[in-house]
Amino acid sequence: MKGPFTDSESVKGPFTDLHSPPQLRRAPHTDFADTLSSGLNRTRLPRTDRTGPPEVRWDWSDMSTKRIANLHPIGAEGHRYYEVPGSIIGNGFSSEVVAPLVPTVFLTETDRRLMDLAYLEAGMRAQEAGFDAMFVNSVADYGLHLLRESAEIPVIGAGQAAMQLAAGLGARFAILTVWPPATRSLYERLLSDYGLRDRCMAVRHVTEDAELSGVISEDGLVARMHAGREEVTERIALEGARLVSQGAEAIVLGCGCMSPIHRDLADRLPVPVVDSITAGHKLAESLVSLDLRPARPWVPPVGLDYLRHMIRETAHLAAELKLTADSCGDSCSIVSATETLGTRHRGGL
Repeated sequence: MKGPFTDSESVKGPFTDLHSPPQLRRAPHTDFADTLSSGLNRTRLPRTDRTGPPEVRWDWSDMSTKRIANLHPIGAEGHRYYEVPGSIIGNGFSSEVVAPLVPTVFLTETDRRLMDLAYLEAGMRAQEAGFDAMFVNSVADYGLHLLRESAEIPVIGAGQAAMQLAAGLGARFAILTVWPPATRSLYERLLSDYGLRDRCMAVRHVTEDAELSGVISEDGLVARMHAGREEVTERIALEGARLVSQGAEAIVLGCGCMSPIHRDLADRLPVPVVDSITAGHKLAESLVSLDLRPARPWVPPVGLDYLRHMIRETAHLAAELKLTADSCGDSCSIVSATETLGTRHRGGL
């Protein structure tokens, strides 16, 4: 008696090759991750015959681009490090800069509270413009808690995303920053807020306080770093190697301005190096793909309306006060004032 493994014409079993099953109809894609990120829906259709698996078709109805708002001041012309590199933007996603209306100042706690409000206003503009998520593109995570309290779309902070990712890569991580010790309080506050103080073994500052105003000058460390100057990259890599020798199992780059040398540092160091721009944007994409949103907010509309009006009506003061944004989105005139005011200003990014 012929069985299902025979080639008899009288038998039509699932293992015969007499009738080749129809080919699966799938749209071409690069990999499974791209398929997930593009938000496609797969539908299995019933078959009337019983040879071969059910036919698979892709539903292309939900192919609108998901927009991620990149909250960051627009810096001087030619400095574009704050833009999310196209190479890391997933299929079906876009990244667009939504700039706060106030240039970044960071030297005091009062400065940082102003930045919180400025980023809150920018985030509300992004939500009104129909963005699917917003990414606070600053390791300082300006306005992050306020935005999560007020927004109905996912909000990701570059600092929190990078630190939490590093904590998942090793028992102990370190923060490596081009900013001097005058900014240490900012990192300490973030580590405390995120419950990661015990996981971070060190915050390493590449520069000294006396170099603060020169860090962002026209030929300062940041400019030379962006230009690919080997002596700057080597100086930063050397500090990273010291952190590894002291027990760091992952390293967080402590400023988005370090993003251009991320790959170079990763090639030189034997532990994972986390870039805050990459980590923050990709996490925002993941939350959109998974359709995860914050708990429904409740904020008195009058308060937000007042904030919008206040920020927008005073934005012109930046020009009058000569607070011009540099390549980091920071006020050069305010940073330079530290030379005159000495140690009175002990702030952060």
